Amino acid sequence: MKKEKIIEQLLALWYSCLVDHHKDRDCHFYIERRFSTYLPNMWFIRHPGYISSIGDDDEEQFNTYAEAEDRLIKLLIDKIKSECKSYIAMPADEYAYAAVPIGHWHEILHKLAEFESK
Repeated sequence: MKKEKIIEQLLALWYSCLVDHHKDRDCHFYIERRFSTYLPNMWFIRHPGYISSIGDDDEEQFNTYAEAEDRLIKLLIDKIKSECKSYIAMPADEYAYAAVPIGHWHEILHKLAEFESK
């Protein structure tokens, strides 16, 4: 499967994690190239989200677009797992106010596991 398709599928899973309060910027991830007069041309991943962000202070540099895609795939997988596990670990009395049933998070993790096994 092409990396672009993998990223699209992971973004769909990420979007299903955005059930509580979020802003539009939580939905966008970027792979950008910096051209510089005095530094090597490099690729960067950026996600200026409120829920979690990547870029600026914690920028990672990549020599190739393919390396940046690989890292974005790993970052999306890690973010999806982290978001799901944080809701699953939430005490029941706090989770009672959550927007979706707890099974929602287990379903996302199940889909992610199926995806990772491909």
